[in-house]
Amino acid sequence: MPMVIWYLVWMYKPMGGLLMVFKRYDPTLGLINSDFKGIGNFLNLMTGVHKVEFWQAFRNTFIISSYSLIFGFPVPILLALFFNEITNELTRKVTQTVTYLPHFL
Repeated sequence: MPMVIWYLVWMYKPMGGLLMVFKRYDPTLGLINSDFKGIGNFLNLMTGVHKVEFWQAFRNTFIISSYSLIFGFPVPILLALFFNEITNELTRKVTQTVTYLPHFL
């Protein structure tokens, strides 16, 4: 039973949000009784009044993701290789602690 509850909460509950993007959601009618709009919400977002802001946010998201992939992937690997080269145990532990401490603070 705990696994069934886990799946209901974490797998099926978010599907309501997925259904909401294809409807003209009205809180008074609820999710099921709201009118179905289809892909119109997305077309309005990409070609409507706020299209400049949408494409700017899309571009910014793409750039941030690219930078994260370029710098966020190899840097920890190189840092681990550099830590492995430090022969003094105390120096290595202090350096690792100083490097990773901001993540915990």
